[in-house]
Amino acid sequence: VGDNASAERFAKESFDLAEELGYPTRIMRSAGLLYPIYKLRGNLTGYITTYERYVVMKDSVTNNQGRIALEDERLRFEEFRKNQLIELEYKEKLATDEARKRRRNVLQYSFMLFILLLSFGIIFSLGYIKLPYRTAQAMIFLTILTMFELLLTLTDPFIDGITGNVPLYKVLINSVLALSIFPLQNFMEKGLKRRLDKLKT
Repeated sequence: VGDNASAERFAKESFDLAEELGYPTRIMRSAGLLYPIYKLRGNLTGYITTYERYVVMKDSVTNNQGRIALEDERLRFEEFRKNQLIELEYKEKLATDEARKRRRNVLQYSFMLFILLLSFGIIFSLGYIKLPYRTAQAMIFLTILTMFELLLTLTDPFIDGITGNVPLYKVLINSVLALSIFPLQNFMEKGLKRRLDKLKT
């Protein structure tokens, strides 16, 4: 009996303090300790009152936890949606930049090809167009150099895929590409030598 009285006194003090502080979780826990003691000791009024308080606080805590969980879920969803929007905007920006880059490259390549074709046209018309000997030689050299640079630019992504972007392999492949153009230069110089000689002053 003494133990039950001590337990009741301790539980009642804890319950009263929780009520004074107004913390639903503490009220629920202290009431959960107190109402079984009232029931055990035959205090029907105290049992009913404390049990009702326990049930009310339990519902309050449960509802509050539910609201917290719901708010956490809403915040997680908002964060997810925000990240999705940021990712979508980033992808759209990349796509726009890539499209702009492709258009720019097409224009530049087209211009380079036009200049290259114009240069070849002038070179093969040297018999009809009068140019100084040194100018004609420089035009041949620049035309071949421009063609080589254009080929390097167009084949660079393909070469990177083959070589794994290893500098040594890239240099070797570029050297082979340069050597493959050398016969064309030699052919052009030999084929146009007679015309160039006629242009000497």
